[in-house]
Amino acid sequence: MRAQMLSVLGAEPPQNMARPVRPPHAKYPEHMEVRGKQRSVRFALKDYKSPVEFCDAVLSINPKNVQAHYIKGTALILMGKYREGIHSFRNILKIKPKDVDAYRHIITALHDMKDYRYALEYCDIALETHSNTDWFHYTKGVVLSDMNRQDEAVKCYDEAIRLNPDLAVAYTSKAAAMWSMGDYKATIKLNDTALGLEPDNADALWGKAEALLKMKNDEDAAVYFGRVLDIDKSHMRACIGRFRALWNLAAYDAALECTERILAIDGKSVIGHCNMGVALVMLGRYEDAIKSFDAVLGLRPEHPEALCYKGGSLSVLGDHDGAIACYDRILKSNPHFVHAHFSKGIALKRRGDYDTAMKSFDDALAANPEYLEAAYNKGVILERLGKYEAAIDCYDMVLEKFPDHEKCHNSKGNALAELGKHEAAIDCYNKALSIDPEFAVAYYNMQAASFSLKNGSAA
Repeated sequence: MRAQMLSVLGAEPPQNMARPVRPPHAKYPEHMEVRGKQRSVRFALKDYKSPVEFCDAVLSINPKNVQAHYIKGTALILMGKYREGIHSFRNILKIKPKDVDAYRHIITALHDMKDYRYALEYCDIALETHSNTDWFHYTKGVVLSDMNRQDEAVKCYDEAIRLNPDLAVAYTSKAAAMWSMGDYKATIKLNDTALGLEPDNADALWGKAEALLKMKNDEDAAVYFGRVLDIDKSHMRACIGRFRALWNLAAYDAALECTERILAIDGKSVIGHCNMGVALVMLGRYEDAIKSFDAVLGLRPEHPEALCYKGGSLSVLGDHDGAIACYDRILKSNPHFVHAHFSKGIALKRRGDYDTAMKSFDDALAANPEYLEAAYNKGVILERLGKYEAAIDCYDMVLEKFPDHEKCHNSKGNALAELGKHEAAIDCYNKALSIDPEFAVAYYNMQAASFSLKNGSAA
């Protein structure tokens, strides 16, 4: 959102750089004037070294030539030589202590270097003589935001807005600060103000979409991310955001299109390949999903999420050994990866290796006692092994935390029915049906328990 701050150091040289530099010197070499006329072409060709050499020649004649220091500093920064570039702009301040552009370049360079403390110091120094310049208040806010001092940043943005109510970037930057503080309604309002000034402001549209996503307004979020992409087809963050919104809406076909767009922007995008894989999983295209996860692993061989999703796809396709190998690769480098323990347990359960599966579920619960799907699946295995009391203990553990887990109520009912406790079983089935009235299995089980009860088999 704050990319505009860096426009001072854009790839194109400032307009005044097209004019030849002529220091007031009687013996100024004529060939240097010709070189001066060529420097804008050299900037366009990214030949930054030649302008530096030219400026050094000029400064050897006149060390106080401000424009030569300016051109040299800009070229050095474009070469990535920030410290040397800053030195050139500091030389300007020795000659012209209130030079606005020199301060701007120094602050921007320090910000690019992530040297926020010194950037903040120079903002304060500049504001001593330029307190009515909105750019310095706005940029101080940007620096403070990057230092995670959001409250102070907001005050700076407010001052920039007071000085220039039409400064759209100040509204979007303040919106970003409010987003960081969790005030999503304020984020939307500020971005709407920016959009009132600049209807096609991609930063404002993207910031509003992110806030809508946080507020779980996925439909509107998808629309606003789409508007960003109408303006900038290569806006990666908007592609990713729209994917998340469509994923939440279970619009997996449209989400898949987003991943194709991400990969069109960057064919080596790990998140693009990974998101494509999970979308394909939800569409039931497991073999294609595995190809996407393999693409991720080709870029990052031990990517845990890709390994986990690939393992799940292999398991669904019946390759449980291949799935288990994926989970073991994860656990070798991260023994506390809860979902890998859980997914390994599922694969082992599908393979019929119940004892080892229960150990994996126990490992998942040891890593995270709140991961109660592991407790539920352990209960299912215990029930299959005829250990009904132990299974009921697992189901109760789940229901204490998730009383609306309809499958767990149904499974508990089954275990109770096996123990001959049909009335208690019927109560469980009724709870399952109250949560999901269309849960046909629970209805069938309740009918079976009712029949057993009527035939006098109650315990």
